[in-house]
Amino acid sequence: MAITYALAGPDDEGDIRRLLRENAMGGSWQISLEREPDGLGGPHVPGERRAMVIARDGASGKAVGLCERLVRPAWVNGERRLLPYLGALRIAHSHRHRIAILRGGFQTLRDVAERGDECGFALTSIAADNSAARRVLTAGLKGLPRYVPVGALATLMVRARRFRRDPDIGAVNPEDVPQIGAFLAREGARRQFAPLWEEIVATGQAGLTLLALRQQGEILGTIGVWDQRGSRQVVVRGMPPLVRALRGGVNLIAPLLVMPSIPGVG
Repeated sequence: MAITYALAGPDDEGDIRRLLRENAMGGSWQISLEREPDGLGGPHVPGERRAMVIARDGASGKAVGLCERLVRPAWVNGERRLLPYLGALRIAHSHRHRIAILRGGFQTLRDVAERGDECGFALTSIAADNSAARRVLTAGLKGLPRYVPVGALATLMVRARRFRRDPDIGAVNPEDVPQIGAFLAREGARRQFAPLWEEIVATGQAGLTLLALRQQGEILGTIGVWDQRGSRQVVVRGMPPLVRALRGGVNLIAPLLVMPSIPGVG
């Protein structure tokens, strides 16, 4: 099987979007993490390094695999370090169960992207019910990275409600950025693998809205929403049969129970 590997460039942009769109993450929920309208688009943050490898079938030239290595500044053991992240791992359905493609993609990333000033390990997020990915990546197969668990992350979906605003909570204005940055740096250093939010906020990223809690002039907390729907989308491609059957009824009563509605496929 002849597979070629190369760093993705502008000419590969359309194939990147197709691979992300057509190859949803496995599990009881089929979720595709898409990047429309630009497969190589942002958001790009200060100090970021990005390398994306695309695999092509040597006979047809068709793109059959994808993997991205993203390096961003983060807090590691209380220090500012360059922390790699491996993600966007996709293999076309026509070439599934071919471990050689995984080996070739990871080896290419090692050869062309790793640098000595980075952490000697990378992070990867795998959905808890994506049993196929967990089984392959944690099997200790020769030529693949050695994956070990470092923690679990659970997120809670909530339905937005209007409340009477706390007078101590307000929007962050440009003149507040230095004070906010100092707060985020101090608190971020205490949290393992936290991004350097102080630098992200300072660059004024599009779609980022930040609120701060102040009392007697001191910042005690921040919370933000970063709306990236203009460049990245989470799309439901499939759901458990029971959820599909009950979705209509659940969505009727969801507002009464202050629950989020269940999105449909697509």
